[in-house]
Amino acid sequence: MARRQSLLRALVLVALALGSAPACSGVESLSADASSLTAAERADVHSQVDKALEQKRYNVAWNQEAAAGHDRARLERVALEALRGRSRHAPGMFDALRTKFGALDAAARADVELLSRAAREDGRWQRALEIEIATADDPPAYRAAWAVYRDAPPDVAPGLLAAIGAAKAAHAESAD
Repeated sequence: MARRQSLLRALVLVALALGSAPACSGVESLSADASSLTAAERADVHSQVDKALEQKRYNVAWNQEAAAGHDRARLERVALEALRGRSRHAPGMFDALRTKFGALDAAARADVELLSRAAREDGRWQRALEIEIATADDPPAYRAAWAVYRDAPPDVAPGLLAAIGAAKAAHAESAD
């Protein structure tokens, strides 16, 4: 058993060191069991995650954090930074969080609401909608996205309605 754990730990570290394909190409799901890294090894990985975030390498940060274990707060932090940075990987991160943990925790949800509100106040309605769709706890209902639509000026509403429809269709397609 100890030999198996040691081998698993070595494989995880090698994959992280080599920048395995998922780390380079997309968002790692959270369906696999968390690694069996020691506390010191996990701290080393967290340090690399922080460096990746500083460099705005959000998918790399996510994949390393996922490999280090399923620390919800750290994963939500990475996803929120990706959202702030407009990373194309942010929606996949929130999908993985929703699948693993359900709704975002209260602190993460409050951060999302601040981002969405700031976008609305700046008249960036499409951005507010993107934020609400990416972070939705309730697809395909998308109640928060519909709230953005209801608050939007009439000239912006048709584009928002189309985006909500596209999100609903994409969700239905992914559920098949």
